[in-house]
Amino acid sequence: MSKEKKLIRQAVLEKRSRLTPLEAAQKSEAICRAVVATRTFVSARFIMAYIDARNEVQTECIIRQAWAEGKRLAVPVCIPQTHTLLVSELTSFEELRDGFYGIKEPMEEYMRPASPEQLDIIIVPAVAYDRRGYRIGYGGGYYDRFLSSLDKDIVTIGIAFDIQIVGEVPVQPFDIPVDMVITESGIIKGEKS
Repeated sequence: MSKEKKLIRQAVLEKRSRLTPLEAAQKSEAICRAVVATRTFVSARFIMAYIDARNEVQTECIIRQAWAEGKRLAVPVCIPQTHTLLVSELTSFEELRDGFYGIKEPMEEYMRPASPEQLDIIIVPAVAYDRRGYRIGYGGGYYDRFLSSLDKDIVTIGIAFDIQIVGEVPVQPFDIPVDMVITESGIIKGEKS
């Protein structure tokens, strides 16, 4: 990982940690409203969204809206041994427990593996995004590997607070930009769109 990426990650995480719970909730609500209003979300049948942790954009309202509209919803499950993500369908927040990295994931008895190829949308977390849709993750490479392994062209939506948008993310050949980034200020169309 480049030193530049590391410095950006540290700076953005520091800014994000200073958001009050109220600020994070209000900004997350605005982002949620924008996500569920997109044509992509409205027409989607199967959505993958992460479960937020550590002052990330909160995803509960996106997940609840998907269920309210009768959509299928999946969450990522980290497999640390292989640094890969498993897609598992979720039907209730009651099915979650603390998993790796302190991120909630389905309890073993509620694991419902689903093929990533069935997904219509993936809500992608990141520490930082640039206006082209390139991201800096947490350094594990889970999403980079996951997104590059998909055969089907699935719409990827990055969600982030305005303070997470940076000038330019250093890009490596395997980096894949998201289709759009949604912040509390609006939608940024990525390079792919």
